[in-house]
Amino acid sequence: MSQYPQLNDMGILNPSEIRTYMVNSLAGVDTLRIVYKRKEGSLLPVSRSYEFPQVQKTATDGKGRKTDVLETAPSLKSALSELKSLMKAREDETEHRELLLSELDALENELACRIAHIRSLL
Repeated sequence: MSQYPQLNDMGILNPSEIRTYMVNSLAGVDTLRIVYKRKEGSLLPVSRSYEFPQVQKTATDGKGRKTDVLETAPSLKSALSELKSLMKAREDETEHRELLLSELDALENELACRIAHIRSLL
């Protein structure tokens, strides 16, 4: 079972290759554009677009008047939720890696100083 079922349903088999995404709305259609970071020499497209027709709903205001409004399709909401969680996980992973690298640099500096001190004692 995929961690991202909606993206999988859309044909996205490698969510780890997603670099960024954007959503535009025009004439009752939401367009999700996904940009990938592909390996060199890959024949797969660098970006893909998916269209989701907006859902028409009837809303009432405080005075009881009914108005037709367009809402985002549930499948697009689900895909956006999965994309946000994917980007958040990637951001957390990057922050963790940067923290580990800074700790490693500090350890290397400390060891170099201690080695220099011991050499000076000899």
